[in-house]
Amino acid sequence: MQLFSHQSHIDVLPESPLKDHIQARFDQLYETDEDLFPNLILVEAGDDITGPDYAFVGNRGLLSDLWDKNTPGHPEFARPYEWASYLPRY
Repeated sequence: MQLFSHQSHIDVLPESPLKDHIQARFDQLYETDEDLFPNLILVEAGDDITGPDYAFVGNRGLLSDLWDKNTPGHPEFARPYEWASYLPRY
């Protein structure tokens, strides 16, 4: 698992399609008018998501604990996978 919460975290990555993807998502989510930085979490195959580093993973899957209070159809329901990317080659 890797956390990217500032541009400098991305800058140190070697040039690759994965870095390009992470940069594009960071740019897409960064809100310049409020200077709000997104938190991007890279989860790789083989990562043990039961450990304390994965406290953001709920009992129904990735980020589900953040959306447990509103069900689909509720006006405040959010779809966490709108913010998730799956890159099978990496």
